[in-house]
Amino acid sequence: MVHVNEFSMSTAAAALLLFTRNVHGHMVMRTPPSYNLDSGDPLLQVDPLDGVKYLYPCQNSHEAGNVTTVKAGEVQLVQFTGGAQHGGGSCQFSVSYDDPEKSNGWNISATFKTIYTIIGGCPAEMKDETHNLPNQGHPKDSQQRLNTNFCNNDSGVDCTREFLIPIPDFLPQGKATFAWTWFNKIGNREMYMNCAPVKITGGKPSPEKYESLPNIFVANIPAQKNIPGYDGCVTGGGAAYVLNIPKPGKYGRIINQLNKPFGKPDAAPAGFKLCPQIDDVTLPKFEDNPKTIMKGSGAAASTGGEVDTATSTGQPPAVNTASAPAAAGTFITAPSDGLAPTATASATESGSGGENKSEGGQCDDANAT
Repeated sequence: MVHVNEFSMSTAAAALLLFTRNVHGHMVMRTPPSYNLDSGDPLLQVDPLDGVKYLYPCQNSHEAGNVTTVKAGEVQLVQFTGGAQHGGGSCQFSVSYDDPEKSNGWNISATFKTIYTIIGGCPAEMKDETHNLPNQGHPKDSQQRLNTNFCNNDSGVDCTREFLIPIPDFLPQGKATFAWTWFNKIGNREMYMNCAPVKITGGKPSPEKYESLPNIFVANIPAQKNIPGYDGCVTGGGAAYVLNIPKPGKYGRIINQLNKPFGKPDAAPAGFKLCPQIDDVTLPKFEDNPKTIMKGSGAAASTGGEVDTATSTGQPPAVNTASAPAAAGTFITAPSDGLAPTATASATESGSGGENKSEGGQCDDANAT
């Protein structure tokens, strides 16, 4: 068995570490609460995976705090904390049944299956992409991580968004890990990964259907060796670029694009190779499904609690344990074994100003835990 703390770092990898570590203060997933979010040693950091100190998977964080009950066939609210949004980017949400607590650390071969992919606009979108959102005057979290305005919905601009992630109704029940991975749009090419302990309940469990889901995309951590299916590739240099994630799975959405449809990445830094690129004119085709879950302007009825949906505030929305009524609004896909799905290639843009701005998003927040 190979664990994430068993690897060596080459000279080239050390150079990339210097390349990526000059940026400070980013984002963490706070809902559902990540491993080591508010307790444990070490605390969950806002930093990207670097293959040296912050390891794949999950920064090797595995000390559970609050375990979130997730109902298969419904939706899970996902919220973030942090002071550097890097123009947003693309992200994936996944589930693993590997147990890091049993082995006192993550196995580097742990399997994370993609349940939802968002292309662009995750976890934010800004009109001025040359700077991160201001954090002055916004209260820090309990561990002194920086914050900015919260959109309290999935479409606000110049604020940190939140998302309702449909949970497939065929997920096996029991102890699991829910993960968020993020590939930023602006700045150095990085990969972020936070993971939360969850308990899956309900649904119509099908281990076979779970296994048929694609593995998450892994890139930008060449310092870490022996990650199954990862050859050390990077997604480009520093130019602003919405990553069109390869093999995104059946379920997801397109929020933000650069040009028509995507800007091309610049060359990889010297000594590194680019990951396989999707054809520049090909958009993902995500399935729609007649089984849907109501989505309001950013709050879910089925997250296990009522959510305050006031928009663009300096405070995170309050979540309590009371049952919430169904919210009016649009629909999102809830992966199901119901009626046959209908493929769609529609894409939406939520006005970011549209143009590919300069290649360096300014990271102006502290390197807080």
